[in-house]
Amino acid sequence: MSPVMEVSIKTASGPEFRAVLKLYDRRFGRNFREIYGKYAPHTEADEVVSRSFVRQGKMAPFLRMLEHDKKTADIAVRSYRYHDSTPEGKAKFEAALWQECIEHFECETEAYARLRELQAKLIPHMHAHQWPAIIQAAADAAHQINKRGVLMEDGAPRNVMVETRLQKPFIIDLAQCLFKDKMLRRWLENGYADDDDGWDPEAEYWERARQHGNPAAIGVQVERTNKKDPQR
Repeated sequence: MSPVMEVSIKTASGPEFRAVLKLYDRRFGRNFREIYGKYAPHTEADEVVSRSFVRQGKMAPFLRMLEHDKKTADIAVRSYRYHDSTPEGKAKFEAALWQECIEHFECETEAYARLRELQAKLIPHMHAHQWPAIIQAAADAAHQINKRGVLMEDGAPRNVMVETRLQKPFIIDLAQCLFKDKMLRRWLENGYADDDDGWDPEAEYWERARQHGNPAAIGVQVERTNKKDPQR
């Protein structure tokens, strides 16, 4: 279901060797993105509604519902079950596909770990599975930026560059940012504190960070953690 590609890998101490690169990404895979047997290619419009779904805080509740459905259903729950013609229905389909990718990845890596002694004998040798750690590191980087009073208005995955040798992500676009001190000054000038005796500027800032989806746009896993403890 996931697309694969044969690649050549250069090594510092020896000749190149050939390997298979497997991609776990909800946007790709012809059989993976079928809706009632018909291929539904990913579009930019799908990405727009998906990001909006995350930024509105709807992703985590949907994933909890999805987990409940899978535990209680008599038959396998397919991602297309949540699809309809509305923007939210399309976003739920993308979210379900995202979760399905995660589950497939975790299942396959666990299987390879359990069958370690058979690798390079009866099954291929697994060289690495770096992407989840890279996503986590990128999301952590976005959170660290937020903690220092900088809120990215365009905190999307396209603005993350991965350094190939170290496999380390860097956030490269800070051209569209808001600054906590300036936001606070503007809120005070606009009378936020006067309108609500219980108004907390710190809570307001983290709510804005959640709405802009800085870590969430890069990794939903960290977005869940931020909601529990924004000062983590």
